[in-house]
Amino acid sequence: MVGNEMHRENKLRNSGRLRRVLQSSWGIDEQTEDNVLHAVTAVHKVGGAIYIGRVYDSKIYRIGCNPDDSGFKLVFRNYETRNQFADAFEAACDAMGMSIHRYF
Repeated sequence: MVGNEMHRENKLRNSGRLRRVLQSSWGIDEQTEDNVLHAVTAVHKVGGAIYIGRVYDSKIYRIGCNPDDSGFKLVFRNYETRNQFADAFEAACDAMGMSIHRYF
């Protein structure tokens, strides 16, 4: 039982990492940060998957909570910023043990 509690505790600690990624200076407004965090956390609690994507030839990154969801459309000032955010976001989700599908 103690092992399960520690595993759950580590995942909760990693959700703080996700919050820090979202709150970094990416140019994402606070309401969107909160909405993404709550959606991803809700999916994590039920063992679901996150659907993400870097829109080809665009500065857009999409995050969805199911395959039919248009999800969140985040627009960055350039490709480099989008890619840095995407790498950090995906690493945080991976650290939480979430299933990630590159979908969009």
